[in-house]
Amino acid sequence: MKKFAFTLAEVLITLSILGVVAAITIPNVVNSYKERVLVTQLKRAYSIVLNAVDIALVEHRNEDWAKKGAFQKYVSPYLNIKKDCTGKYGQSCTPVEDYQDLWPYSDKNPDFSLSCRNGNYDNNNCFYTKLILNNGMIIYARDTGLSNSIVTIDINGAKKPNRWNVDLFYFTLSKDTGLSPTDGVCDYKHHGETYCAAYVLRTGNMNYLHKKI
Repeated sequence: MKKFAFTLAEVLITLSILGVVAAITIPNVVNSYKERVLVTQLKRAYSIVLNAVDIALVEHRNEDWAKKGAFQKYVSPYLNIKKDCTGKYGQSCTPVEDYQDLWPYSDKNPDFSLSCRNGNYDNNNCFYTKLILNNGMIIYARDTGLSNSIVTIDINGAKKPNRWNVDLFYFTLSKDTGLSPTDGVCDYKHHGETYCAAYVLRTGNMNYLHKKI
C-alpha cells in the first residue's frame, strides 16, 4: 500500500498560514482578556466605594455633604485605606503623575488646577480627598460646594495603562442619589470624555474603544 506524506514545501506553507492566523487572532484574544479584567475591576471598585457611601449616607444623612472634605470625613472611615494623600500633590504620595485622554481637563492629573498644586484647596476645582486603598485603588474626590461631588476612581492604581475610561472612571456623589456612574456620549470618538462608567457597568464591555456604539 502506497503511503502519502507531506512535502517540505507543503509543511512550510501550512506553518506560514498558521503563523499568519496566530498573528491576527492572538492580539485580539489578549486584548479581549485584558478588557474583561478591567471590567471586573471596575465592577469591584464601584461595589467597594458604593458600599462605603451607602453606609455613610445612613450614618450621616443629616450632615452637609456639599462642604469641603465631606468624602474624607464621612466615607473614608468605611474604606480600607493604605495611604491618605489628601492635601498632597504629585507622585510623592499618589503613584500616578499623569493620565492619558483626560479631556476636558487641561492638566492630565486629576488634581488639574495649578492652585491645587500650591495647596490652595479652597478652589472648587481641586480633588480635595486622595486615598490609596489596600487593594491599590486610588480615589480622588472633589467636593464642588454644590449638590453633587465628583469621585474619580483609578481601579488598578499604579498599573498601566492609566487612561481615562480604561482604568480611570468618573462618578458623581450626592446625598439624594448616592454614588452614580456618569452616563452620556461614549464611543470611539468620545471615550476621552467622562461618560463611560455607566456604559461599562451596564454592558460589561469596552466596545467604545474600538468602534462607534
